[in-house]
Amino acid sequence: MHERPPLRSSPPSGLFRDVVLDPERDAVPGALPVVSVRADDDPAFRREVERRSVAMIELRRRGVDHGTLAALEPEGLLPPRPRRRRGDVIEAQRWRAAQPLVLASAAPAPAGLGAAARALHARLARGELAPWLAESGVALADPAAPLADPERDLARAVVAPERGAGLWLKAGRLSTHPEDRSLRLRVSFGSEEEDDASHDEPRHRAVAELGRELLPGAAELLAAAGLKETVERIAERRLYPTQGIAYWNAPEGGARFHHDAFAESAEGGQRGVLYWQAAGATLWLALSIEDLGARVRELVGWLGDGEVPWLRADLAPSQAELERLKDVTSSRSVLLHELAQPDCGILGPLVNRGPEFTALLADAGHAVLLRPGDVILLPNHGLERTAMHSVFHAGGELAYGLSFALREGAA
Repeated sequence: MHERPPLRSSPPSGLFRDVVLDPERDAVPGALPVVSVRADDDPAFRREVERRSVAMIELRRRGVDHGTLAALEPEGLLPPRPRRRRGDVIEAQRWRAAQPLVLASAAPAPAGLGAAARALHARLARGELAPWLAESGVALADPAAPLADPERDLARAVVAPERGAGLWLKAGRLSTHPEDRSLRLRVSFGSEEEDDASHDEPRHRAVAELGRELLPGAAELLAAAGLKETVERIAERRLYPTQGIAYWNAPEGGARFHHDAFAESAEGGQRGVLYWQAAGATLWLALSIEDLGARVRELVGWLGDGEVPWLRADLAPSQAELERLKDVTSSRSVLLHELAQPDCGILGPLVNRGPEFTALLADAGHAVLLRPGDVILLPNHGLERTAMHSVFHAGGELAYGLSFALREGAA
């Protein structure tokens, strides 16, 4: 077995400064600084992290350990808040580059929402989607529609056509891991996957209205003061929400790296996703596909230099496998194409690797802790310019949140 030396090689006395104040470290607007912490870290570094820590998060997802991250008190660790006009420019630049943005405390959750969300989670886990919809006053054309993914889907119901053609809701698990109680409740229309990128604006707006009515907290989120105006200012275009999804992230739950882009022209289509943390907490690894490619290239370089032999043994034990990774990462177009594939293609084992790759991303500034009221924006401008993200449960019995796709509207 290979001994696992620390990946950091900076002088111990300057380690905290070198990691947290690195000028090349990404500073996601609105987010707390987050760094990785390991048992073999320099004691001075750990003391400084513990002194500034507002949360220590042990990351596990479906049985895989992703290490420990610390969210830090930002005072003295972030550049001064830019003036309004400069801040607007930075946010617009990040949106154009498909880099995530955080709107801290942008939409406070109403009292009692956490309890209401937990009660709905319990009903959906028992397969009571149709009875809940009936009690909510929603007429159904088919209360027990066929499941697209019988292994994870729990129930699917098609709404009566008076609300819109082919609207449906489905409840399902996020994974099949026996200890993962995470669920999601999605509102959509038409054929799943085939119609996800549809430009049928009237039906998208019908989906948005149904989601606003049914998903706990959706009405309050979409009516949050100034939120729509802020998002449209950042995006520099008119947008409307659709494809609402309620998420319950439980311990051991979350999502592997993925994006929300489609193989379509971005103009007039889906331009991003808005996610709101309503209860509990989630930890996100979020960055543009371009930045993710740069971090992948960095780790593959370590493999080639023999710096991380235990990773080499797991990810590329043969020279042929190492050369394949080098070939993929040497070409920008090939690298981005592979990362855009489901589960990030052959790079999936690397990008979802924990804790080494998770620590690399956190120390580069790409980790975001979302707490109740926080919103994260994930821009999208097509498959080669989109935000990539990976999600972990980070606090609360059930962390509850909502996501809405943001589409470019005609009006």
